[in-house]
Amino acid sequence: MRNTIITTACLALLYSGTAISDSKIGRYTTSDSGATFVQQNLLATEVKIDFPSQVETIKQAMDLLLARSGYRLSEIDLDPHINYLFDQPLPDVHRHVGPMTLREALQTLAGQVWVLDINPLARTVSFHLSDEQFRKLAHGGVKNKPVLFFEANNASWGCDKPHPIHHKLPIYFAPNSFRLDYRDHQKIDLLIKKAKAEDLGIVIKSYTDPSGPTEMHVTMSKARGDAIVSYLKDQGVGPKVVANEALGATHPDLDQPYSLQRVSEISLVSNECTVHVPLWAVEANSTLEEAVFKWVSQSETYKNLVYEVRNQAGFKVNVILNSELVFEGSIQDAMRDLIRNLRSRPEIASMKATFYQGDKTILLEGVVNTELGDKK
Repeated sequence: MRNTIITTACLALLYSGTAISDSKIGRYTTSDSGATFVQQNLLATEVKIDFPSQVETIKQAMDLLLARSGYRLSEIDLDPHINYLFDQPLPDVHRHVGPMTLREALQTLAGQVWVLDINPLARTVSFHLSDEQFRKLAHGGVKNKPVLFFEANNASWGCDKPHPIHHKLPIYFAPNSFRLDYRDHQKIDLLIKKAKAEDLGIVIKSYTDPSGPTEMHVTMSKARGDAIVSYLKDQGVGPKVVANEALGATHPDLDQPYSLQRVSEISLVSNECTVHVPLWAVEANSTLEEAVFKWVSQSETYKNLVYEVRNQAGFKVNVILNSELVFEGSIQDAMRDLIRNLRSRPEIASMKATFYQGDKTILLEGVVNTELGDKK
């Protein structure tokens, strides 16, 4: 029996469609014409691959798997949680895949909690979380109350004064969906042009209808806002996003049909702050918890601090701030700048702040690679 040798990083594409048959009648040979099943269904191509050691993540493996297949990974309309999949290390058991169809190979690498999305028009593939996994994420994720999320790289807009609204665009969603379609992209593109031309900021408020499990309302509204933020960043306007609010089932007009409550409102706002810009100071050799607690005590908007910074072993730690620092703007601006400053330090693995408006609480959480300060 002839052995099949698969060279490292080389795909063996084995066509499983019905072969073209030949038949001989007298002196003449006839041949059936037409495309094979595999030629018409590219993801049905049979593949067998040994991934080389240079392939370290799931995304790298999928890119190699799709090479020369006619399909590629999508770069738009991505599930907000897709990096949980793409950044995962490739398991050893998946270093040898096949023989199986290309569709089966992609699903095998992703796992059963991810659903394969196929766009035959653009010939792209991606994944979104299954409904069951999304519900589990909702149970263990965002608290079920309106919450305001800020990204660390947002531009500083100086103060907490309400920004005048110049234009508002509603984007409506299907039930249990945070997907944007090409018509949504066209509407948002027009808004982007106006924002750039007039140097306006962008505020996003996202809602759900009141149906379904209440614990999913904020999680779904956040996913809708994140999908818009992701598209805006792809278009190069990330720093213009002033705020991204996940408001759950708290639409101002609950008497409207549910189809109108499943919406993200994108507003263009101007920065007309003329009030005094406050300063937020960090004393040299103070701890992160001490500095932020002091800021919260000085804030007129937020009064509570939840400090959840831990090391890799799970112990609560106090990061030492070695030098004196001064930030200006709102407390949100100061927190963003402080986090940006901390992220430049090699021992910091991750850090983020979440601002809960309902009970005026700031949640500061993160992970450090080395244990600093005393265990608490």
